[in-house]
Amino acid sequence: MRLGVHINRFNHPGGGPAPGFELAVANVAAEAAGTHRLTVMDHYSPSVSSPPTPPPSASAHS
Repeated sequence: MRLGVHINRFNHPGGGPAPGFELAVANVAAEAAGTHRLTVMDHYSPSVSSPPTPPPSASAHS
């Protein structure tokens, strides 16, 4: 059996370049744990609602 890790949220509180660093750290941890692959959402769609605005969420369509 091959296990993988999927990251479906991109709501880093600091914004900026840190999410890329955090994805790299997650990848190293997943590889060290022996997972087969690490996947992420392929695009970002912010949630649309009235205040208060919920945290951003990623959306995948296939």
